[in-house]
Amino acid sequence: MEEELQKALAEMVNKTVSALESGASFVASEIPDVAQQLLVWKLTESLAFFLVGLILIFTPVVLLFKYGGVGEKEEVYHKPTLTHDIHGDVTMEKAFPVGFATAFSVITGLACLNLNWLYILLAPKAYLIVYAAKLIK
Repeated sequence: MEEELQKALAEMVNKTVSALESGASFVASEIPDVAQQLLVWKLTESLAFFLVGLILIFTPVVLLFKYGGVGEKEEVYHKPTLTHDIHGDVTMEKAFPVGFATAFSVITGLACLNLNWLYILLAPKAYLIVYAAKLIK
């Protein structure tokens, strides 16, 4: 009875070891593909945030240059703009919201800027090492 139990136990241990070995070889064969997919995902994510940051920074600047300032002179009055009234004067009712929106947009845009996409393009192996170190911590 004890011999049969030992055989059954040995057989179970052997099956478990072989299953672990086959699972480990499967995981080892998939690591390059997983690493490539991780790099593509992180590059795309970082580049999307970078582009959003650039848009948030430059859009209000372009809008202020195009639609801000003293408007064109028409007969007696100026054409009103985002920041100036019909007399060509800056009004706080117009300038404060425009300034606040511009500052908020630029600060948010600066917060979105990151250059991880460039890091991934120039040194993908170094990025993977740093990423793995972050996961371990």
